[in-house]
Amino acid sequence: MNLDKIFDIEDTQENNSEHPMGLAVMATVLPSVAVRIMNRRFGLDGKHPPMSNQQVSERYGLPVNVVNTLIGASLSAITEMGIDNTSK
Repeated sequence: MNLDKIFDIEDTQENNSEHPMGLAVMATVLPSVAVRIMNRRFGLDGKHPPMSNQQVSERYGLPVNVVNTLIGASLSAITEMGIDNTSK
């Protein structure tokens, strides 16, 4: 598998109008490919229903384990955004 293809998936049919602020925030901490995968997986575009990890992997031509890893890492990064690690 050519790992460079992971970052070449097209964003031709994605509509980011349903949750623009959430997608904008995700875009500040995640690579664009992760945002597209999360958008598709959870139906954040409001245009398409959520897809399973298998369906997302088929849509973008990626192995399921790569999609699983990207989703897990993305959720972890999003979760950590809300954690204040500063000591008082």
